[in-house]
Amino acid sequence: MEVELGFFGGKHADGKDCAISLSAMSVLTDAPITYDPGRFHITGLGVYVQLKTFRGIYFSGRMKHGGTPPLAPPGQHPVPWASRCVVICYPQGTYINGIARQAIGALSCLSGIPLYLTTEMLGVK
Repeated sequence: MEVELGFFGGKHADGKDCAISLSAMSVLTDAPITYDPGRFHITGLGVYVQLKTFRGIYFSGRMKHGGTPPLAPPGQHPVPWASRCVVICYPQGTYINGIARQAIGALSCLSGIPLYLTTEMLGVK
């Protein structure tokens, strides 16, 4: 019997996420190499990704998604120090909605004037 390390994210959708942007998830796991790292499921697509350390996953939070916890090998209790943390990053709403400008570089031909992302570069409105 596999033993869970603790709480994990059940299946859900983030309905208030922006429709034209993606969430970025970074995985930080500290567990013995023999442990199953757990999985991140995008149930709307029927796919999953193993949650190995330092893995980055980009996805639309508006689709149903969730995860499983890391698992100790069958018959073993988890070591007390085993843990996993996921960090979710979202783009700023003002940036996605075109209210704020984001400089992506400087134009050398125009004495270093900033080159900004335009709304046409971000997605379809």
